Amino acid sequence: MTEHTASTSPELRRWRRSVTTNVIVALIAAAAAAAVYTQRIIPLSESGSPPQGQTHLAWAGPSLKGFGETVFVRQASCSSPTRIAVNLSPQPGVRLPSPGEVSMAIRAGAGIPSTPPALYVSKSVEVSQRLAYEDRLPSIAQTAYHGQLRPDEALLRFRFDPRSRRPIWVGFLADWTIPRGDGTCWLDLPSLFDDADTIRDANEYLGRPSLAEGPEGQPLINGAELLNFEAPSSVQVLPTASLPTPTKLQPVSWDCHHAGGEGGNCKSYAALETPGADSRRLRALSIWSVVAGVLLAILGEALVSLLKDVAVDRRPNAAA
Repeated sequence: MTEHTASTSPELRRWRRSVTTNVIVALIAAAAAAAVYTQRIIPLSESGSPPQGQTHLAWAGPSLKGFGETVFVRQASCSSPTRIAVNLSPQPGVRLPSPGEVSMAIRAGAGIPSTPPALYVSKSVEVSQRLAYEDRLPSIAQTAYHGQLRPDEALLRFRFDPRSRRPIWVGFLADWTIPRGDGTCWLDLPSLFDDADTIRDANEYLGRPSLAEGPEGQPLINGAELLNFEAPSSVQVLPTASLPTPTKLQPVSWDCHHAGGEGGNCKSYAALETPGADSRRLRALSIWSVVAGVLLAILGEALVSLLKDVAVDRRPNAAA
């Protein structure tokens, strides 16, 4: 018995080493393949879905009746802050109301303005769209009236005489981008009408909460949001991937109007992408797919070898 045990001990040790090696290789290959699939392949092949209802903007005050709103948004890249310039201008053919207090509320969850909204009442009746993109926000912030920031919103209140027909500008910076994938992101553009919480806050800040429930709580007639209008940017808009698709493509914009609660509210998620990102994603996806295939082949080979080891009885008493 002693001679038999001694003669089979090296074979037993080799069998154990083979089983242990195959188990370790199989576990490492399985873990690596799972990591490649979840951390690389899935993000490259799928676009993340945007959260719902994050940013909202509302105005309050009877003195704004007959005005329209245009929100100029500049997004230079997916990692840069969002630059917003809100313009209110009287609409043609509308009888303008008397002077009075007006207010603005911005609700944006985690993306509230990073700077207090700065007010600038133009000295010219002409609306200059370039104001939004000529780096005027710092100079406005030094000389204009500032609003206040709260944990979940920004608020602005001031007295305005609509009979001057001077456009109102409000500028601020925020972070309204949401990751969507490699080289791409969502831009969470705000709703301009119909968000009950934002309308209530704007009217309460004005000191007239009772107006929030009626048509006087939303004095503006119509609205529009323009993205990267006459502004350089390293990202391009994907119209068919945006939710909803833009109303116009030149310039990229979403239009809405407040007429009896109909006409939409301009709420949208613009899909942005750096040029060539799709090609880079496809190349990266191909490379990582090959890596995953190699890891799966190694896993399969280790499992086959392990099954062979288990199927062959190499215990020392097998020849007894």
